[in-house]
Amino acid sequence: MPNEPKSGRDADLLTLRYSVETVLDPRAPTDDLLKYTVEIVPLVGEDGEPGDSLGWFSVWRFHIAANRERNQNELLLMFDDDSEEAADLYEALFDPDTDEFREDVLGDIVCGSDVLYFQTASFPKAIHRAPMLLAAAERVIETIGSGCGCAALWLGDEPYPDRKSYGLDEILAFWESQKDSVAFWGRIGFKRVPNTLFLVRNLAFLSPATPESPEFDAPDQ
Repeated sequence: MPNEPKSGRDADLLTLRYSVETVLDPRAPTDDLLKYTVEIVPLVGEDGEPGDSLGWFSVWRFHIAANRERNQNELLLMFDDDSEEAADLYEALFDPDTDEFREDVLGDIVCGSDVLYFQTASFPKAIHRAPMLLAAAERVIETIGSGCGCAALWLGDEPYPDRKSYGLDEILAFWESQKDSVAFWGRIGFKRVPNTLFLVRNLAFLSPATPESPEFDAPDQ
């Protein structure tokens, strides 16, 4: 018999399930980039057991402070070694002359040096604007974002594009198509980074809004 959603005031409770991926080279056991998968899972049944996953975030944590302690290389190399997408994120957030956060993006008050990047959000269209996603993002920031100066976010439903496939016109068209998403994530402090495909939030400041717990039905098991 399938599990039934919980009833009463606990009917909307969720749990976040974290897993992490890291490449291990026995000759160099440290890793300055950790890649998490964070699933949103409803609690169902009388005992509040985990049900089927509603979807997941892919979240990358760039350990910049640790990297600086161990390396004399330019910070860009840490990002560029991973992917073109990560290199674009570096260029959006950092001054290449100083390897410090760009004041025109984050302002002159930043607490922390690391970066938390919501690289993918894979959820059914029915919950693309659900408050549970804002609540989950806030909890992820709270759980694995300590020491991060900012959180960044890529809005696209598709994989991040090859940089050769877009210019200023394509960027403007992208933002025009994402106005609802920009407004949605703006509720918890994310803002556009000009001339890029990213949103960013300075974690030195509290979220402007605390999302309410969502009302939703757990999916069939």
